[in-house]
Amino acid sequence: MEILFLLLIFFLLLIKLGMPALEELSLNLLNKKKSPPKDKYLKNSNFFSIAEKKFFDILNETIKDKFLIFPKVRVADLLFVKKDLNGEKNFGSFNKIKAKHVDYVVVRKEDCRIICAIELDDKSHNRSDRIKRDQFLDKAFETANLPLLRFKCKQSYSIKEIYRQLMPYLNESKTGK
Repeated sequence: MEILFLLLIFFLLLIKLGMPALEELSLNLLNKKKSPPKDKYLKNSNFFSIAEKKFFDILNETIKDKFLIFPKVRVADLLFVKKDLNGEKNFGSFNKIKAKHVDYVVVRKEDCRIICAIELDDKSHNRSDRIKRDQFLDKAFETANLPLLRFKCKQSYSIKEIYRQLMPYLNESKTGK
């Protein structure tokens, strides 16, 4: 009997409010359930670690005239996954890159052509899980024919040292390769 009464109320509401109003009501209820708890997320104080900021500044000083540097770029925004033999997107391969990022990406100012990606390797890159991750990324970037340069994390850097490692790729970008 209670079920019949609830169904009657539901149908009366449906007639009274109309379908769009009920859809909006149910969406509002769903969104309230999905919204994150207010105390679970906090703002990071700094975008860069101290080491990342030092390297960014010297990298920018080295190539600022003709190139832009984008930090913390998602690998899936740099590489795309070829479709499988059936012409379908290969989600397994995509899932391997969608949550990974590189520390910096160098692009040509005039047309935003990607020149190379850069990883700043601190001591965390000596852990076995990071070694596997780095090997995977090295292979993925090599396969995609996009240079992935690695710099060891240091107290200080020299413009000459960074430029020397970047020069082959910066010069190559002038020829349009």
